[in-house]
Amino acid sequence: MNKYVCFYCGEEFSKPDILEQHKISQHATLSNNEIKRAVGSIKKYELIKADITNIVCNICDDRFKDLADVKFHLVASHSQNLNLEIPDGILPFKLFSGDFKCALCDSDFTDYKTLNQHMNTHFQNYICELCGAGFVSPSRLRSHYFSHGTEKVPCEVCKKYFKSENARKEHHANVHMKVKRHRCPHCPEAFRNYFQRNKHITSVHNLKVKEYKCKYCDKVFKNSGKLPTHINTVHLKLKRHSCEFCEWKFYSKSELKDHMVRHGGDRKYKCDVCKKSYARKYTLQEHLRIHENDRRFVCNVCGKSFIQNCSLKHHAKVHMPYVTGP
Repeated sequence: MNKYVCFYCGEEFSKPDILEQHKISQHATLSNNEIKRAVGSIKKYELIKADITNIVCNICDDRFKDLADVKFHLVASHSQNLNLEIPDGILPFKLFSGDFKCALCDSDFTDYKTLNQHMNTHFQNYICELCGAGFVSPSRLRSHYFSHGTEKVPCEVCKKYFKSENARKEHHANVHMKVKRHRCPHCPEAFRNYFQRNKHITSVHNLKVKEYKCKYCDKVFKNSGKLPTHINTVHLKLKRHSCEFCEWKFYSKSELKDHMVRHGGDRKYKCDVCKKSYARKYTLQEHLRIHENDRRFVCNVCGKSFIQNCSLKHHAKVHMPYVTGP
């Protein structure tokens, strides 16, 4: 569930408009000491998250669309002593209930967490030396470093391993605690995933959920994150990760890593029954079905079943009609 924290008192709210009402009622007038105390609580190198949906000049009540405009206005119209060249230390957001749009590039997102992660693309203050990815703050960079490590944090319930404590907590909340993080913007109902939430909005509230249409084809997505992946892979054919041993290229690092098994990857997945070893965990899982006699692949012609899909494909050739010449 999204949490919006008051900068001045730390109280948490479920929606940005409720936070806004709180600020108006509780913090409409602030002394310099109160402002200094709030600013002093910020961790070193962290940026202040600020909602810039409605920026109003406190001197003349003029309204502005972004921080750059209001800073220039304060200098030009009110002779305020501001250095326009110095970064303001603010991470800007435009928050509406149920609508998460980037304040800098107008990209749409399904939730605040994804939007917050997206801000790393605009404020690349700290760069990962291993992959070149940029991040807003040192804490975000430190969390990212875990992605280059090995799986080492175990789940106490199912013993599955994760690359970071945050990943383990996310898994525990979603899988074992069944936490409902996706709240309906129109009622108090909450859901485990946004697919359930969107279905609820459509069926109960009779409203159409936001869709993200590809500008190159008729494909439509309900998740904003899947649209750029679709465009890059299907239309732009972006494959930035090249194999150093052959001419193959891949869209993601995970695809390249999976491909590298062909070039002599370690066979670290070993069958406890027959001691055969495999380079991929998935291949081992497929192999284990032989020992379990799990015949899930069924021929739709004769009904014969097989343990592995490759066996079914080989069998299917039996039913193919012979081709004769003229």
